[in-house]
Amino acid sequence: TWKHDYTQFVQDPKATPTGGLGAISNGERYLNLGEYLIYQEFNPNIYADHWFAKDMPELLIGRGLPVQANSVVIYEVMRQHATYLNMLINKGNLAGTSILNVNGEDIGKYIDGFVTRMSADSAVAKVTSPVALTNVNVAGEFDRGHQKIKASLRYDPKMRYFCSYLTYDLYTEYQRNVGTQPYKGIDVTEAGVLKFRGKEVVPVADFPEDTFYIAKALPTMESNLWMGVNSTDDQNNLQIDRVAANSDNWFVKGKMKVDVNYVFPDEIVYYGA
Repeated sequence: TWKHDYTQFVQDPKATPTGGLGAISNGERYLNLGEYLIYQEFNPNIYADHWFAKDMPELLIGRGLPVQANSVVIYEVMRQHATYLNMLINKGNLAGTSILNVNGEDIGKYIDGFVTRMSADSAVAKVTSPVALTNVNVAGEFDRGHQKIKASLRYDPKMRYFCSYLTYDLYTEYQRNVGTQPYKGIDVTEAGVLKFRGKEVVPVADFPEDTFYIAKALPTMESNLWMGVNSTDDQNNLQIDRVAANSDNWFVKGKMKVDVNYVFPDEIVYYGA
């Protein structure tokens, strides 16, 4: 992190400039990667009824799966892993004791997700007295979040609202609802406008309800939100092989190291418990 302002750079013209007009604040924030294992065993023979004999290996000994079936197994494992990783990114909690506990909120014990970090971080701007969001009050609560954004970023279109699917649905209902606005809302055949005060509203699967945060999130170095992994290929690298030479069972295995963090907490607005 590197924090500065114009007072540390701008000065009157002179033959030899004055150095050291002010200390530049340098620091760092870390990604402490949490590690977990992806693993499942299965017997390819249970799929024999679903494939033509010509597609299966000829010999019974060492029989595995057709290439097409292997690709299905790998695809489904990765699809489910993407769902799990998405929950960790926002709701992960190092204080947890289980790999997943959706209803009890004890979701993942490997990392602290964005929501977990922001809610506990006193440097993050908080909207006071959050309430249960409805299709009547959601725009007003979004606006209270807007007022908490730093003045230098308040009208930056790169700042985005992140919320749950339900919160987004409530916002689009608000846009359609004639009674909550002085003029007719959007056409009921439309999905709604994914913006509030010019800022994109991003619905996120498995995001906590009655919660949102506003931050600069970009696929560039300018982003305030970050995710780090041991290798970008790890999330797409699975091993599929026989459990043992004398076994009919095969396994799917993958390893993942991941963490999330943000750079400048004072440039984030958090709404929620």
